[in-house]
Amino acid sequence: MKQIAQIIPRNTSSILRGGAVVVMVGAIGSLSLFTSHATTPTASFEAEGPVTSAARKVADTTASGSSAAKFKTSTGAGGCAVPTPNVPDGPDPAGGCFPGPSNTGVPAGTTLSSYTGPCTITTADTVIDSKTVTCKILVRANGLIIKNSVLKDGVSGLVGQGASFTIQDSFLDNGVCANCSVDGWNFTVLRTEITGSNRGVYCMNTCRVQDSWIHGTALDPTSEWHASAVRVEQNATLVHNVLACDWTGPFNNDQLGCSANMTGYPDFAPIHNNTMDTHLFMANPIGLGYCAYGGGSLTKPYSNDPTNATYIVFKNNVFQRGPKGICGTWGPITDFISGRTGNVWTGNVWDNGAIVPPG
Repeated sequence: MKQIAQIIPRNTSSILRGGAVVVMVGAIGSLSLFTSHATTPTASFEAEGPVTSAARKVADTTASGSSAAKFKTSTGAGGCAVPTPNVPDGPDPAGGCFPGPSNTGVPAGTTLSSYTGPCTITTADTVIDSKTVTCKILVRANGLIIKNSVLKDGVSGLVGQGASFTIQDSFLDNGVCANCSVDGWNFTVLRTEITGSNRGVYCMNTCRVQDSWIHGTALDPTSEWHASAVRVEQNATLVHNVLACDWTGPFNNDQLGCSANMTGYPDFAPIHNNTMDTHLFMANPIGLGYCAYGGGSLTKPYSNDPTNATYIVFKNNVFQRGPKGICGTWGPITDFISGRTGNVWTGNVWDNGAIVPPG
């Protein structure tokens, strides 16, 4: 919302000009003009231009222009709920707050009701709002939006084509379930807390995960599967998330439970065109091999594909040192191949500000 001018006294009124609402707010001795680009003249004012330190611009697919202002309600350092830097809810190096309990999940005050709709979504542009969903949602149409909701059994998009979905301001509580995560193609996850499952998000192709908190790994101790907070294959954009694969046992056959907070193996497809920007990679020196994978794993079915481990970008991420000082059991990252086409490693630091090398 922009204040344009203050002129002569008038009563409050509004007019529509070129798709924008011009609002004249009058008081004795002054008149203020404001503009709003809300979709209708009666819609609430939306954020426009710079926001103050009390708020930040966030992605919101349901808002005009796909963005909105989110106001801080916490009182810690830098307006964050926790004063300690480089922890969930704590200050991040960019001057904001990392995702955590205070700024992810279902907004406080939301009244939830049981979801009684279909578990397989075949109608385009379906909206699920303020619901508790106890079945696995299978997405078979474009434009599904799930918001302000609790999901107990995950969301899966149709692989290949014909499905897209967004989850925002929600909580996925998967319990101990091997495949109750968010997975598939063509999806967006915003300001959402994800716990449980051996993997919180699996981006097979074309996804965006932003401002979310993925933690609370649950791994069946009788399984030989390894865990991760996020697994990516192709065209994944991950921005400003907190990733924690925090399983610490028991372990089957004395194997570590977590491969990494973020993995990318060329098992089913070449790994390429993935960006990891402004994350907090949480330390786990007991049950975590590395904190991230770069896609260049050997002896996998697509390891020798010429596009594998290309256009992999790690920038401005923070790696917690943890008790061992190297984030995981063996180090911060493995299989990132410097010099491959499109690969970038820049601005990645330990939580004490020291530079993290790419391998």
